Amino acid sequence: MSEYVQLPTPPDLDVVSSLQFSNVDNQLSVASWDQSLLLYDVTNTPRLLNTFKSETPILSINYGLNSNATYLGGLDGSIRHIDYENMKISTDNATRTSSEGISQGINNLKNIKNKDNLIVSTSFDGTVQYIDTRIYKPVHTKTLDDKIFKIDTTSLNTVIGMANRKIEVYDIRNWDQPFQIRESGLKYQIRDLKCFPNEQGYALSSIDGRVSMEYFDNAPEVQAQKFAFKCHRQSNKQTKEDMVYPVNSLLFHPTGNTLFTAGSDGYVCLWNLERRRRMKQYQNLQQPVTFLDLNYNNQLLVLSTSDDNFKNKLDLATKLPSKSSKIWLKLKEN
Repeated sequence: MSEYVQLPTPPDLDVVSSLQFSNVDNQLSVASWDQSLLLYDVTNTPRLLNTFKSETPILSINYGLNSNATYLGGLDGSIRHIDYENMKISTDNATRTSSEGISQGINNLKNIKNKDNLIVSTSFDGTVQYIDTRIYKPVHTKTLDDKIFKIDTTSLNTVIGMANRKIEVYDIRNWDQPFQIRESGLKYQIRDLKCFPNEQGYALSSIDGRVSMEYFDNAPEVQAQKFAFKCHRQSNKQTKEDMVYPVNSLLFHPTGNTLFTAGSDGYVCLWNLERRRRMKQYQNLQQPVTFLDLNYNNQLLVLSTSDDNFKNKLDLATKLPSKSSKIWLKLKEN
């Protein structure tokens, strides 16, 4: 029996750009590069509630900490929200990262823990903004020196993963200067970054099938706990070489010392971090697994699969996925 239930999607759904569960119930939002935004209810029988069309591709989704307020980061540098009363994407009070109208792309939107009215946004070009959602305006803006790939937050820190293996860590009480500037423990480009549930550090994944566990505390005895491991690799018995796949998404289970990894090999794996070993490798979905998220009570795992072969095509005109993207829920285990 399959470990997954496939959610209904429009035909020919383009590459998924973001997905997220609500923090308060079983509402789920999924965005794709064809400017679609899918809204689901997965409480009992999963159903597609609505399909929105955005003015621009949506790159990031963020739900409020204590509500279903839903913010959307666009390729055009705008931050909008879902108007649930009229069931549309609002065009009012859109926050933009550039007064000149230059497209910068909001590639990350994250809550600031314990501050329901504040979210942090980043753009590809290195712009970081802290947005007050009550007035829909940035209260602080900073431009970093390198391209930003991924960010995550704790109750005290914002961790920013950048180009050139650079990591900057900010105390949310002092947005002007990082209190730590680090080099990634991985040799290649960052694919995802997630902070530990206990807020003592963060995990990084890369395009070369590796994950590293990093700690904030610089004490030697704490830094000695750092480690990295290989994953999402397939051995070729003839050449005795590994086929290496990007680790696209990381997800900690908040109630245990376990980590989900999603790879372009089509697998989701569950790891025991205390024992430093893989607990389970789930059913292969025959497409790269691109995003993961858990619902509000940590009972349901959602994941997206998208055909990323277009990345290898040289002709820009043919950069289209050959297979439509899919959304899956992992069934509860007995």
